Amino acid sequence: MSNTLARPQLTVVNGHATTTSNQIAEHFGKRHDVVLRAIRNLDCTQEFNAHNFAAVEYIDPKGEKRPAYTITRDGFVFLAMGFTGKQAAQWKEAYITAFNAMESELAKPAAKPATLPAANHLNRDSMHRINKRAWALAQAAYEDFRTRMQRDIMVSGGHTSPEDWRPEETRREVLVDIEITALIMESNANMLRKRGKRLAKMVEEDFDESVNEFRPERKKQNERT
Repeated sequence: MSNTLARPQLTVVNGHATTTSNQIAEHFGKRHDVVLRAIRNLDCTQEFNAHNFAAVEYIDPKGEKRPAYTITRDGFVFLAMGFTGKQAAQWKEAYITAFNAMESELAKPAAKPATLPAANHLNRDSMHRINKRAWALAQAAYEDFRTRMQRDIMVSGGHTSPEDWRPEETRREVLVDIEITALIMESNANMLRKRGKRLAKMVEEDFDESVNEFRPERKKQNERT
């Protein structure tokens, strides 16, 4: 095969390696309209045509839309059977090599997703400390955000509650920031609890029972009862 041949550039469409009618026309030394006509005149079934030749459009150098096709491996083989000559044979081989290489890559198994490390080595004491630390971090974050809101909104603004606060320039923006911050805190707290529950399940612990003593609202309920 001539060393001057460029390697065909294939793309993946719907999980299949494909080339284009434009590229085939360029490599086989044919006008694009001739290749389009050859595709439309192929003596194949409608089903084969639909599976292996997809009509698309491209923008030509003048900025105008033109018709083209994306073509699968089977479509290329069927179409290229009608191309003859030494140069055509070399390009057929180059395309088949390129299709083989890409299909080999597509056939490789996908990388396995990362999994959580085994936690069966955690004993009851370790699980208890993890739960305690996770809840303390969530509580500290909540207190930090609440303090910032009180300082920025209530104290600096000179008002006693967000509902009464009416600055002239940023009333709506600040209230939106409050809601966003509250949503972030809820999301972080839920994420920490879900992680704690997953870890607890691995070591057959009851997450809620383990952390109840660190939840102020639960303490108050227990004291009332």
